Amino acid sequence: MIFDSEKMDFIERYFDEELSEEELRLFEDELGRDSKFRDEVKQYEQVIGGLKDARSRKMKRGFRSFEDQIHSRKSDHTIFTKRMLGYCVALGLLIGFIVNYTISNPEIETKLIFEEYFRPYPNVIEPVESSGSVEAFNLEFVEVMELYESKQYDKAILGFDKLMLRNKEFKNEVLFYKGVALLAKGKALGAVNQFELMDASSRFANQRKWYLSLALVQAGEINEAKDSLNQIILDQSYFMVHAEEVLNILSPKE
Repeated sequence: MIFDSEKMDFIERYFDEELSEEELRLFEDELGRDSKFRDEVKQYEQVIGGLKDARSRKMKRGFRSFEDQIHSRKSDHTIFTKRMLGYCVALGLLIGFIVNYTISNPEIETKLIFEEYFRPYPNVIEPVESSGSVEAFNLEFVEVMELYESKQYDKAILGFDKLMLRNKEFKNEVLFYKGVALLAKGKALGAVNQFELMDASSRFANQRKWYLSLALVQAGEINEAKDSLNQIILDQSYFMVHAEEVLNILSPKE
């Protein structure tokens, strides 16, 4: 059995392929035994895996662009070497400029952080089996989530507002996805408001803190964002690694 305090570490090391054979067997046993643990593993893969994939694609595009430049140059070794040296010097100057510009323009830094780390949270809501008015609500919820998944955020936001008026049972779910939709539209303060209206102990408690942190970053509320990120780290939830990364960017060591 894996203790609750160890689960986050096991999940992260599983996806990093760092588990020993004994730990892997224990991990697989826990997957079969604990449905909540399975959900946590699935959500980690969907969100954190998506971030890793995006970073990998960005790196590949960078290498591909660099290779194209090399292959397009003349084969003369001397010319190639001189150009490469010039390229490296220019690149170094460019990086220095970006770093200095970012430090002196914190709003640019927050935009870069948001672009790097924000991904719309996937739809993990399962319709509830029921009848009557609740069944009608389920159908409407599915329709709104389809708008959300297809990135029709303006329509989805209106749909979430209607859902909130009809049924309070799914308050936290509606608030969460509406907050993410607002965040995707660049409406950071509106997103913050939705996340703060959620119950702190809801099923999306960990997700709420991560997206609230990103909303605070996007809104330029840096101190509040740091507090939220530190709370994620203290909780050791499956957003902990990325919370540490963002915190390090917001609080660079001297």
